Amino acid sequence: MAGTKKKGARVAPPAGARERILAAALKLFAERGFDATATKAIAAEAEVPGGLVFYYFENKEALLEEIFKSGNLTDVIEETVDSIADEPPSRGLKEAGTRLFQWLRDHEDLARIFFKEMTSHRPVADRLRVLRRRAIARVGSYLDGAVQRGALARTNTKLMAQAFVSSILLAAIFDRETNADSYVRDLVTILVGDRRRGSA
Repeated sequence: MAGTKKKGARVAPPAGARERILAAALKLFAERGFDATATKAIAAEAEVPGGLVFYYFENKEALLEEIFKSGNLTDVIEETVDSIADEPPSRGLKEAGTRLFQWLRDHEDLARIFFKEMTSHRPVADRLRVLRRRAIARVGSYLDGAVQRGALARTNTKLMAQAFVSSILLAAIFDRETNADSYVRDLVTILVGDRRRGSA
């Protein structure tokens, strides 16, 4: 008969189910931790059938990997540094630092997962290590360019980049009371200070 479902026919998953599963996993992983979060709890939070989690994702590890891909901080850092390429460090670092700080605040759950799981999940620790290394390399390259242009006196640009990136990562994630603008401004003043070319 017309309109009758064929036996064994696959029923289409609810609209937006995959996105709801990702959002639920992000929330619960941040709150409870990866190991303490069952896929059943993720399905309940997403308001989807339990088996639908595995329809989209092979396992919890695949779900966690997709969460990291969807919030690609590496792209944010690269785009931000590219946008300040011609700015002097006193202004460029403030702009880049404020953007990075705000992104981490806006993606608090993702940042919390990074730091909560880095000691117990090697892939998470490796991903965070690579992310930090890339961020330091991009900021260091920007500072090298500033030295070459004469906008910054010769200094250890790698060490300056390490201090800049690490300080913002820690402050944005662990100190919710910190004001982004004032923190970044003070940090840049400490790092750049009298290293600007031509300063006394």
